[in-house]
Parts: sequence; structure tokens; C-alpha cells
Amino acid sequence: MAGVERAFKNFEGARELLAQVRDIAPVSLAPLIAYNRALIEYETQNYPAVVELLEPYRNSFKRAEPALLLEDAKKRATP
Repeated sequence: MAGVERAFKNFEGARELLAQVRDIAPVSLAPLIAYNRALIEYETQNYPAVVELLEPYRNSFKRAEPALLLEDAKKRATP
């Protein structure tokens, strides 16, 4: 559902859903939840938040997309 909210640019709704999921989800899903939260922050150009969300999990992802998002956000967050 958070992805649907994000697709419709309802970022606050997506944030709320992901916060609810984060509170009840198994720890193994923390990197995926962080990635989804980071996608929202990236779309709203909150690059420091993207870095803060993804940095703790930088070696946890099996796909390249989160690492690429993290590196791009680092570049954009630096003045």
C-alpha cells in the first residue's frame, strides 16, 4: 500500500504506512523498509534522510538499486 501512496504522490500517507509496518515487521525486513522510506525521501529531495536511512544497511542489500540510490543521495546531499 505504501507503494501505491507513493505512486500517487501521497508521501505523508506512505510514510505513515511504512512507520506502522516498521513497528510490527520482523527485523529481517528492516533494510527493505528503510529502502522504501528512502525512495520517498529521495522523491521529496530530502537527500540527507536517504543517506541516514540507507547507510546502516549498505552491505545488507542483494540488489544494486539501494546502493546506487545511497551513492546518488550522498552526492546530492553534499553542497
